[in-house]
Formats: sequence, structure tokens, C-alpha cells
Amino acid sequence: MSHNQLNGSISSANLPSSLQELSLSDNQLSGTAPDLTHFSNLKTVNLGNNQLASTPQLPPQLVVDTGTIDDNTKPPPGTIDNDETKPSPLVDTSTIDDNDETIPPPGTIDDNNETIILPPSVSGVPLCPKNRLSISSSCNASGNTLPCNVTIEEGASVAQAVFECDAENKGWISNSTIKAGATVQGGVLTGGISNDGILADFDFRGRSIIGGMLSGIIVNNSKVGVYFQEVSLAPDTQISGGQLKGNIMGDADAPALIKEAKILEGSQLSSVTLGENTQVAKGVKIGAGVRFTHQDQISTGTDLTAALVVNFADNRPPTIDMKTDVLINAPTLLKQLNELSEIKDSDWQLVQNPENGQLELTIENVRFAVLPVQVKQTNRHAKLTINPDGSVTFITVPGREILAYPVIQELSALIEAVAPLGIHQVVLQENGILTAELDEGKVVARTDMAATPVSDDEPLGLFPSELNTMRLIFEEETGQKRQQHIYPTCAYPEALDNYSLTWVHKGKVSITIKGKRYQGIFDYVLSPNENSERDTQVVFTPISENGNIVAFEVIYPTGERQMLRLLMVNGE
Repeated sequence: MSHNQLNGSISSANLPSSLQELSLSDNQLSGTAPDLTHFSNLKTVNLGNNQLASTPQLPPQLVVDTGTIDDNTKPPPGTIDNDETKPSPLVDTSTIDDNDETIPPPGTIDDNNETIILPPSVSGVPLCPKNRLSISSSCNASGNTLPCNVTIEEGASVAQAVFECDAENKGWISNSTIKAGATVQGGVLTGGISNDGILADFDFRGRSIIGGMLSGIIVNNSKVGVYFQEVSLAPDTQISGGQLKGNIMGDADAPALIKEAKILEGSQLSSVTLGENTQVAKGVKIGAGVRFTHQDQISTGTDLTAALVVNFADNRPPTIDMKTDVLINAPTLLKQLNELSEIKDSDWQLVQNPENGQLELTIENVRFAVLPVQVKQTNRHAKLTINPDGSVTFITVPGREILAYPVIQELSALIEAVAPLGIHQVVLQENGILTAELDEGKVVARTDMAATPVSDDEPLGLFPSELNTMRLIFEEETGQKRQQHIYPTCAYPEALDNYSLTWVHKGKVSITIKGKRYQGIFDYVLSPNENSERDTQVVFTPISENGNIVAFEVIYPTGERQMLRLLMVNGE
């Protein structure tokens, strides 16, 4: 019944009178240990790695006085299986007399050479020495701090210790605390470990390690219900086995490798490589620097954006680096896009501008540009889709769904053109909306993805176009002049999700207000809040002329206001 997450107390009344072996180690049992004195057939008892408050009372055949033994005559405290001795961190094994002689207490080894593993007990386990730099037998620190540079020797075990500075572990440490600034190296760790320092190169066979940094080569041999939680991983750390949960953060320059493990639901990962046979639960948040070794580790719906974005330029949101992918040894995202039939069959070639991150494609001297800002995993078929709002969705063969928004192709030219108008701080947001500051309020707009060539006689700058839109005339590095249209847009489209907002064409929108469907176009200007009162819902205030509604003033939950001018009502 070991390793089964059992909890509660142990009652001897529930045990059969013919009991020969009692093995309940590595559970979560608590309370007082049972009275076993009347079990005449009992040969072995193993209650290690629980939370019992005392040691069990043993039957006569297990209570023997073994005398004084040294390390050369008897095996170290632990379990004996097929003549192999394995130390246990929770054996109440010895006392230390004035001559530093080790004397195991009664009940440690019986006449048949069976080892009895007992839980730690303040009353029944010797206290760890406070000033010795070498611990060669098992002891209970009872919450005390061990000396700096202490060594737990092979075959020894220490329970309930506090480490405030460095220690070398060749034996076992259980249910202990590592303080900030301390490094504990090597050995076996078990029970529950609270860590604010560094644990390095160890074998784990306990319940949990919470906090701190893990370093080196780590093997988790615990089988049931155990985990590392909220841990940082030093450069090139390798973890094999077990479960991890919470915020697991590696080193950006030398990511940790996690293999043969499980990442539990609700966790967050960054700067780690998920190696062979590592399972990732749905809902795990994938952060910067995360890489997978197998496609089946990436669940449908997983947001991969944070693992792939970089900052290419100011005034633009973080942008997907198309020269890589989350899957090790997979084709780059850019290559995956260029393998889409809509692109490959037309003999087109997408490139990513290294200065600003925008994806560019030139077709018959028309230059298209979009900014990739999001990547999710999908099970939909590979395709390219141009959406009504002008954005583009790419779905690659491995299932990367990449969302890209039209981008102003020469941002510096726009900034220069609007400066005389009192417009400044032009920024492209992640949702594709351009914003700029006015002396009072903001300007909000979207751009067309295409920039078409114009005559060399066209002046540079920003000029009105048809239907209350604007066009930017700019000059490429090659000397070619182009124009790109800039349309007004809804400042907060997500606030209008309940109103069936859709984009129609070049800034036009369609929206349902109080059961009626309207087409219109927003103003460029977003006016500031006029009073401190705000509504949790969007408010539409109709504006009428000659008895007809010609516009709506839209008041967002932020209190900001924007005019929606109508083009038609119910198709009229």
C-alpha cells in the first residue's frame, strides 16, 4: 500500500491478527502511530515518509537489543531487499553517545535481518549534531539549522533540517527547508522540501519540492502524486520524470530540458524544452523560449504567441519571428506559409522584413504588407483567408494558425505627415488599429494591406480620399512612390461583440442596434470622457436630421466617445 496517497490515521483494530508485513510508506498518513505489540506474526514494518506524530509500539519479536555496531559491521539504516541495502530518510536509527559511537535503538534490526523503517519522531529519533560538519548516521534536526558546509555522508539521513548555507548531500534529506543563498548538492531528497535556495544534482523520491531553483541533472523517481512547483531552472538543467506545476521558468540563453515528465494543468512554462515522452496538459500557458520535440505535445487551441514573438521596432507590437517554429527541427513558419497552395501555386514568395517584422509580398508591382501578431495551434486544414476587417489568417500544414493585420508600410512617413496637424505618438496596436494622440482625444484608424504605385509627380504626404478616408503617399528606398489608404475604424471593436459588428469594405461597417441593421463609417476622432460617470455597456445615442437617424454617438465603457455616421438603414 506504499505510494498510494493514503491519508488519515492508522488503527491497529482494522489490521488482521495474522499480519506479517505492514508497508504504508510514502503516503500522507497522520496522527499517532499504531500499537502493534499484539501482532505475533509481524516481521516487517515500513511507515516511512508519512506525517505520523510518533513511532509505533512493536511486538516482542521485533524489539531486540543489537548492541553497539559500527559502519563496518552493519548495513546503513534503510531497507534490505535481495541483500541490497537502501538508506531511508525516515529511519529512527541511532543515538550518539559522548564517544561519538553510533548505537541503533531497539527495533531497528530483528533476528531475521529485517529492517524496520520508522517515521521521524522528536522523542524517538536522535537530534542532529549542531556543530559537526559530517553527519554519518540518521538524525532529526527538529527544525534546527545545520552548520555551513555540512556533509550528509553516504548511508546517513537527515530529517526536518534547515539549510541556511551550502551543504553536500551523499545520503538522504527529507522534509527540510533550504533558505535563500544556500545550495544543497547531490544525494536523495524525499518528503516535502521547501526551497528558497538552490537544489542541484539530486534524486527525488518524495512528495514535493516547492520554490527556489533547481540545477544540474535531476531524476524524479517518485511515482504517484508528486511534483515540483513554482521552480526556476538553472542554465542547461535536465529533469527526468515526475510532474511539474505552477510557474516553471528556465534560462533564456540555455533552456532546461524536461523529459519523461508531465506538465500539469494550470502551469506556465518559459525557456524550457519539452523532451521525449513529456506530456503537456491542455490549458498550460506557453511562454517565451518554449520548444517542443514532438508535434503531439502541442494541444489544439494552445496559444503559442509568447513563445515566438520578438520586438522588431518601436511603435509596433511584439511580432512573430517567422524564422523559427515551436517544434524543434520543423520548417520555419515562413517556409510553412510559402508552402501553402494559395502562395506556392501562384509562384509568390512571402518575406519578413528584418527591420520591422512585417510580412511582405509583391504582386505586379503592388506591395502587400501585414504584421503577424498571434499564433495558435489548430486542427483546421491548411489555407489562407482574407478576413472582412482586412486581416489575414494563415493555417499551415502543422496546424499553426497565424493572425496578421494590415500594417502601415512606411510608419516614419506617416509620422512626418501628421506632425503639422498636431497629431503625435503614432502607435500600431496588436489588433491592427493605428492610434495617435491629439491635443484632446485620439485618432484611430486601420490601413489597407496594399500599397499601389503612383506617378513620380505625386507630392508626398497625407491627403483626403473618397468617402472620408485618407491616403498616404510615400517613397520607397528604391525611389518608387506608392499610396496606401488609411480608413477610420471602431476604437474598441471587442466592446461591440454583442452588436454583430462586421467590416464591409474600406472602413465601412455593419452593425445591429436595437434590432435594426445599419451600415456606416466611424469618425477618425475618439473624444475623451466628459464626466466621471461610466456605463458598463456601450451606449448608442441617435442623432437625427429631418426626422431621420443619420448617426449614432457611441459611448464606450471607458467613457470615450466616437461618432458612427450612417450610410443606409435596412438597405435603404
